[in-house]
Amino acid sequence: MLKIFADECINWDIVFSLRQSGFDIVTVRDAKLTALTMKQFLNSLMKIKKYY
Repeated sequence: MLKIFADECINWDIVFSLRQSGFDIVTVRDAKLTALTMKQFLNSLMKIKKYY
């Protein structure tokens, strides 16, 4: 199954629809990665390899 990581720009309705369709989608908010600089975000994402 395709794993999707959605940033803050993805509309919540799209996230909801994808989840309802069975996609494994995680948002920035789910991962508690909000309000970070891009560098901080990417470094954090690399540490939690679960999402890629």
